[in-house]
Amino acid sequence: MVITPETGPRTPSATRVHDALLGGKENFEVDRAVADRLAQILPDIGRMAVSSLAFVGRTLRHLHRAGIRQFLDVSSGAGLAAVRATHDTLRALDPGIRVAFVDTDPMVLAHARLLVDDAGTPQRETTALVRADMRRPELVLGHPEVRTLLDLTRPVGLLVAGILHLIPDSEEPHGIVRGYLDKLAPGSHLVATNMHASGEPTTVALEQAFQLAVGTGWFRPRPVIEQFFEGLDMIDPGVVHLPDWRPDEPHDLEPWERIVLGGVGRKP
Repeated sequence: MVITPETGPRTPSATRVHDALLGGKENFEVDRAVADRLAQILPDIGRMAVSSLAFVGRTLRHLHRAGIRQFLDVSSGAGLAAVRATHDTLRALDPGIRVAFVDTDPMVLAHARLLVDDAGTPQRETTALVRADMRRPELVLGHPEVRTLLDLTRPVGLLVAGILHLIPDSEEPHGIVRGYLDKLAPGSHLVATNMHASGEPTTVALEQAFQLAVGTGWFRPRPVIEQFFEGLDMIDPGVVHLPDWRPDEPHDLEPWERIVLGGVGRKP
């Protein structure tokens, strides 16, 4: 098992390391030490984490324009900062949007509950916080809170961003994603990202550092990442470096902006 939320203050957690990279507060000294080691390899890795959140924000706005009004976020393992960013973006678009967040980490869910409670009664009625393992799509989709909140006969926005690199090939990440898509209605959209195994020395060093520090961090070649979208109609510009996905201001990419690939696909 690679996603191990029960780690304590003496053992680094991939979720908390990501939170530390984002400048969050839901992490321990051991997590910040890992973040510092990663920053020695890629000094702008914190900006890379922020860029990933910006990508998700742009995809959420696109899905909203496409008529999606309910979302299943199984990438909550990316940490509380990611949950907060998704929550705030969706609520700014439409307070009535329904969203179910899935995580195994009770700390993330507890803090997310405070976030939702602070937003007031309407948000509590349109948000589900589900403790479940995203690697078990049949259990997630069959969870009473998910089935109560979301109408799975209608299109859903499925968010799998910032989590796939935590799942090794031995656990069949493509099969996990397919397990969700097969059960979702036509018109549903997939938002997915993965660290890119480009072969560049920096990415090789980052992957090794991730795996040594937290026991996970699986970078994948572009064709393997593209397979997550197999059978879907790709939304332009396809699978690209995250800052290149419909940027607000196009620009030449810095090295830290070339670490992660992502895209959006629509189920026909």
